[in-house]
Amino acid sequence: MIEFLLNLTLLQEGIIAVISITLFLVLANRLTTWEYIVPKEVQWIDRPQERFGYLREKARSFFVMKKNIMQAYLECNKKGRAAALAIAFGRPQITLPPKYIRWIIDQPESVLSIDPIHNEFHAFVQDGLVGDHSVQEVLRKELTQYLGRMTADINDEIVDALDVVWGNSPEWKMIPLKDSTRTIIARITNRLFVGKEICRNEDYIRNAVGLGMAVMPETVFQDLVPRPLKGPLSIVVKWINRFSMAGYNRHLQPIVRERIQAVRQMEMADKKVDDNPEEKSSYLPNDFLTWIVTRAVCRDESPADIEQHVIARLGMANLASIETTTNTMSKCLADITTLGKTQGYWELVIAEAQKVLHDCQNRKVKKDIEKLVHIENALKESLRLAVVFPGLIRQVTCPTGVTLDDGLHLPCGARISVAAYAIHRDDDIWPDATTYNPARHESSEAPADQTTAKAPSPRLPMTRASESFLSFWTGKACLSGPLLCNR
Repeated sequence: MIEFLLNLTLLQEGIIAVISITLFLVLANRLTTWEYIVPKEVQWIDRPQERFGYLREKARSFFVMKKNIMQAYLECNKKGRAAALAIAFGRPQITLPPKYIRWIIDQPESVLSIDPIHNEFHAFVQDGLVGDHSVQEVLRKELTQYLGRMTADINDEIVDALDVVWGNSPEWKMIPLKDSTRTIIARITNRLFVGKEICRNEDYIRNAVGLGMAVMPETVFQDLVPRPLKGPLSIVVKWINRFSMAGYNRHLQPIVRERIQAVRQMEMADKKVDDNPEEKSSYLPNDFLTWIVTRAVCRDESPADIEQHVIARLGMANLASIETTTNTMSKCLADITTLGKTQGYWELVIAEAQKVLHDCQNRKVKKDIEKLVHIENALKESLRLAVVFPGLIRQVTCPTGVTLDDGLHLPCGARISVAAYAIHRDDDIWPDATTYNPARHESSEAPADQTTAKAPSPRLPMTRASESFLSFWTGKACLSGPLLCNR
């Protein structure tokens, strides 16, 4: 009897262990894959019925992402249906038909937002910026407002950076296109961020560029980690970041500390005198650092944290600007000097630039830059072909989810997008879409708006997005890049 009871106890323990392990595996899969968040009526792409099908699809997406996006667009989105894609890093994407582009753009942050995606990264690297969107706000507001006044500084830095990095020798020499372009972009952006003196410090620029090499892998890694493990691992990541950012911090700490003191002194003076807001800040450098420090001081951030938080925000601004702009400009330069040369477009670009410079006697202003139509067309064409991922990525933030006009319900936490890569390669929108042809952006070849069925519109400038040209996205969450390009 005793032996029977012992065996029964062992059997019960075994059953409990099996149930516990099963529940743990189910929970781990749920927390890791987010597969459950895709509505059952949404068709999956590249998802055969096999064990661990979703995880296998995530692994395959490393190599077939472009193919999957195109398949989702042609089989589902173009026919008015949503499709689901496994993404190697991150939650599955639900790509919506192009008719929802305007709907996505018009939704308030309480319904759809990109902020939760940013917050996950901030929480993982423990930079103290969870829920802090000062960088995005400053880039879209202050940078847009004051960019016209900073044109001279931008031009000055472009000329100096090109001379230093690429040189001005009549002799041919080999240069690493991407690395040298990255250095030039880092100098130009940091001229706007922290001023002339430090942006020409080679060691500072080396550290600013190095941020991407250190932090970008973490953005990839954090999407693979189950939520229960993110807390412990984030402690390790924060410790690693202290070493990778040591050089960056060393250059910025004295400058940031001095700027915080200057802004506080200015704020105290402003309380005594009721002046025009622009005149109040006229004694401070008109750059990103001043804008971000002013916001921090006005919010009365903790004296113990404000310095490091400002440096972290500068780091995020560099991450947001350097690598993406470098990739874009490198591709544009490669396209125009190879494909453009074989098509004869390279000669048109050179002739146009020489004429504009001659007409303005090398004293170019914004209206002269606007005359560089062939160069702008070349940039837009490279941007059109450069998009390789879905666009307009958003996360459903409404607690009850959202329901589309076709009845599809998207739960809170679902991530949606549109197949920008496929839209840019749709022959019905862009004739002979896979061919590099800058001339297509002239008014006579502008594509019709697929979502509104309007006739082709006149040639749009770089600052104007459209629902068939999503390289910069569009709406309130559009990138600041086109504004900078236009200036």
